[in-house]
Amino acid sequence: GGAVGGSDLLGWRWAFGLESVCMVPVAAFCLVSPAVRMKGIGDEHGKRPSTNQEEGDALLDLETDAQTDVGNNAQRIRGNDRAQASKTTSATDFKSLVGNKTFLVALGGYVSYTACVGVYASWGPKAGYGIYADSLGSPQKSDLVFGAATAVAGVFGTLLGGVAVDFFPGSASGSGPGGKNSASVVPSLAVCAVSGFTAFAFLECAFNLNLSFESFLLTFFAGQVFLFCVQAPVNAAVLRAVKQHERPLACSLVTVCIHLLGDVPTPPLFGFVLERVTASNQSETKDNPNDWRVTLAWFTTALCFASFVWGIGAGYIWRLNGHSGDGEGGERPEDEQSDSRCLEEEVSVPFLADDDDDAAGSDRL
Repeated sequence: GGAVGGSDLLGWRWAFGLESVCMVPVAAFCLVSPAVRMKGIGDEHGKRPSTNQEEGDALLDLETDAQTDVGNNAQRIRGNDRAQASKTTSATDFKSLVGNKTFLVALGGYVSYTACVGVYASWGPKAGYGIYADSLGSPQKSDLVFGAATAVAGVFGTLLGGVAVDFFPGSASGSGPGGKNSASVVPSLAVCAVSGFTAFAFLECAFNLNLSFESFLLTFFAGQVFLFCVQAPVNAAVLRAVKQHERPLACSLVTVCIHLLGDVPTPPLFGFVLERVTASNQSETKDNPNDWRVTLAWFTTALCFASFVWGIGAGYIWRLNGHSGDGEGGERPEDEQSDSRCLEEEVSVPFLADDDDDAAGSDRL
C-alpha cells in the first residue's frame, strides 16, 4: 500500500483499487460456498433434517443455559422443549447479551482498549516524530519505523497472548469448580488485565521519560507487544461468555461497539485535546515534545481503565464461582448465590464438544 500510494506513477487511489480487485475472488467464494452450520444454531430453516448429534447439542445448550452452581452441589434444570433452542430471535438474543454480565465486562474493557489503540494507530508516528524529530529525520521515516515496530510486535504479541491463555490449567477445556466455561473465561480476562496494564506502564514510560531514541524504541516495542497480547484472550472471553447461538450476534455487536465507541471518536478527540494543550501552554512550536507527552499520557490511561474492568470482572466471577476466602467450594451468602446463577447461566458449552458430552447429549434424548 505504501509503495503503490507513494508512487508517482500510480498514487493512493490505485492502492484501494488494486486491493478491491484482489478481494473479488474472496467475495465470490463466500457467495457461492454452501452455508456452514454453526454449532448451537438450529436448522429449522435448513433443507436437511437434524440428526441425533445435533439434537444432543441443542439439548446440551438448553441445559447449560439453565445450569446453577452453589458450592459443591450442582443443580441442572433440564429443558423439556427442544424447539426453544432454535426459535430464538435477534431481539431475544440481544436482550440476553445486554443482560450478560460476563459479556459486558469483556466488551467494556475491549472498548476502552480499542480507544487507546486508535489513538496510537493514528497519532503514534506523528507523536514519535514530534518528540524525536532529530533522530527520525522526516515524518516518512517515522511512519516506516513505527509501522515496522507495530507489525512485528502485533504478530509476536498476538501469538504470545494465545499461548498465555492456554498456559492456564483448564482454560482450553473450561474445566473448573465454578462451571465448565465460567472457569475458562477467568484466565482470558486475567491475561487481558495483566497484559493491558503492562502495556500501559511501558507506553507511559516510553513517551514520558527522557530516554534516548534507542531506549525509547525498545520500550515502545515492549509496550506494543503487551498491547497486542490482549487480542487473542479478549476474543476468547467474548465467545466463551455467550451461548452458542448468540456468538454471531455477539461478535457483530463487539465489532460495532469497539469502533463506534473506541477507535473512531478518539483520534479526532486526541487532535482537539492536543490543540487545547498547545494553546494553554502557549507553545512556540507546533510540535512541542511536552505537548505530545502530556496528551498521550492522558489517552493512554484508557488502557489502565480497560485493565481495571477486566481485572475486577475476572476476580468477581472467580469469587462467585466458589473461590472466596472461605475456601474452595464454600457456602456463599444467598445474594451472592443469585448473582452467581446469573453469571453461570450466561456461559455456554465449549467451542468443540467432547466425545463424552456428545454421547451424553444423545443418551438424554
